[in-house]
Amino acid sequence: MFSRHQNLTQTSEDMKLLVKVVLPLLERYFYTRKSYFIDPYSGASIEEKKMATMLFTKLFTLLRLKTRCFGADVNVTVSCLKCLIECLDIKAIVKISYAEDFVRVRLMPFFTFCADDLGLIIRNLNSGRYSHIKGTIRRGACSIDYLHMILLPTLKTMFEHISKTGVGEDLLLGHLQVTCSRILNALYVLGTTSQKHANRPELMEELNRHRPMLGECLAALTTCFPVAFLEPELSAHNPRSIAYNTEEADYSFEARDLIQKIGKTLPSLHNIIDDIVHLAEAGSNGTQEPHLIEVTLPMLCSYLPVWWRKNLAQRQYARCHPGSKAAAFFPDNEEFLAALNTEGEGLHELGGGGGGDSGSGGGDNNDDDDDEEKGWGAATGPITTVTADLMNRVLGSVLQLIQNNIDNSNAPWMTRIATRTQPIVGNATVDMLGKYFLPVSERLLDQAFAVQSWERRLGNETDKEGDLTAACELLVRNMFALYPLLITFVDRYRTEWLKQPTMEADRLFNAVANLFLIWNGSPNFKREEETFVGIHELDTLALIMPTAERSTLSADVAPRSLAHHHTKSGKGPKKGFTSLMVASIKRLLPIGKLNYISPLQLHILYIPFTLIP
Repeated sequence: MFSRHQNLTQTSEDMKLLVKVVLPLLERYFYTRKSYFIDPYSGASIEEKKMATMLFTKLFTLLRLKTRCFGADVNVTVSCLKCLIECLDIKAIVKISYAEDFVRVRLMPFFTFCADDLGLIIRNLNSGRYSHIKGTIRRGACSIDYLHMILLPTLKTMFEHISKTGVGEDLLLGHLQVTCSRILNALYVLGTTSQKHANRPELMEELNRHRPMLGECLAALTTCFPVAFLEPELSAHNPRSIAYNTEEADYSFEARDLIQKIGKTLPSLHNIIDDIVHLAEAGSNGTQEPHLIEVTLPMLCSYLPVWWRKNLAQRQYARCHPGSKAAAFFPDNEEFLAALNTEGEGLHELGGGGGGDSGSGGGDNNDDDDDEEKGWGAATGPITTVTADLMNRVLGSVLQLIQNNIDNSNAPWMTRIATRTQPIVGNATVDMLGKYFLPVSERLLDQAFAVQSWERRLGNETDKEGDLTAACELLVRNMFALYPLLITFVDRYRTEWLKQPTMEADRLFNAVANLFLIWNGSPNFKREEETFVGIHELDTLALIMPTAERSTLSADVAPRSLAHHHTKSGKGPKKGFTSLMVASIKRLLPIGKLNYISPLQLHILYIPFTLIP
């Protein structure tokens, strides 16, 4: 498509046809027929599913080798790749008789290319070859733009799809697990070592700007990875681990070296939790250790609910098979499970939106259950030590971090911390209401009263309008940091509070109800909420119902043309806008005492029931 003597910015007619016509058409085709390709019963044939997989791998390889040829249309190609990933029925592919050969030939190169590219970027960074990182050298280079624009979005979508379909424990085994372990190690290194390049401020700024994306990709990999990599001392007990019986595996030497390397790079589970607790207790704003909040915390919040469920599954297997080896691993098993039953925590209630491997299919697939039990039977010891107490420690520290930074305008991680932490809220104990949620809610209400007083005092003084807008923006940011977690927590204990009302639940309702009344009477508050959602491209419905299957379109999976159609006019995003404030008061209204509220305020409080179906 290009000659060595041509300008690389001048694309040929064939290239224009590909990126302007073929790829958008291909993306639209697969998007509208997604259910056809992933339907396990009446959808596409296995040959069609294999063709879709081969199309994805070939397009990714073309984009990787000829990145410069795509020019400014790289985003169009990446959007098409992400749509293709959503249509891959990997679960059906790994069950065919020759699945191992197909995975090795078609899927394995994709993960190998990603691992090699990430490793090359790290080597170039450590060696100071910044011209390679910038992409100014044509051969043997892997630029930072390729990493942020192509590699991370594609990997993130792939791992999320693997987690959603629940195929990680069947796919990420053997050589593929070794490759994904390399990706895991490289992602963590890239996300935590940007301070080493302080002598290159432009490069450091670029790495810092995309650090949250590294955290998201790492979190997505964590949800589908079949080994508890933060507890490496237990990996040898897991039949699905590359450390299990390495003497007989042909990848044993690479696996051993990789396990040692990851052990040196990644801190242990308890060390990570201690670091986060210390960060919260120190009252830090996260500027000294930004990777701890933007990379490590998302990974941890994805890791904990997944392995908490697997810990319970292994314990339940041990109880159901008292004569098996697994029964000897847990001498306190009966007391442990009895305590959970007393608290009303069933296995199906755990995770609260974590979305691990067990999130799709559930108990509908008996073959998967049988395979899982065979895995527990082959385990040579406990595969994880994750408990609910660890999740509560992390959640308490996160809420303490939010409270410490309510008045801090220089904390961009506050806009994303709720979505990162939601997976562990579903296991919170009821005592966290008075210890953490209530103090933060009342602190947020005090800030809202201050903004309301300032708004009334200023009146029509236009010279102070900018300061008022900044104060409202800060209030909205804090609301989006706390209320998604609060909604999940309230959903868990609403029934209990309806049966046995408590003073703390009434105080929580009072705080949220007063904030809603302030929101309802402040046009600045409402406008800043809509602006905040638009700027940060937040899906409010996903924050309210993180585990529900939604038919609404999102920019991540919808075709670019369709997304553009909805945002072209100024009124587009507001049409389906759902206020987080409205959703919060609707969740809490049934448990609150209304005798202290005037009839007019009571009428206003019932408005949410007409706004959200």
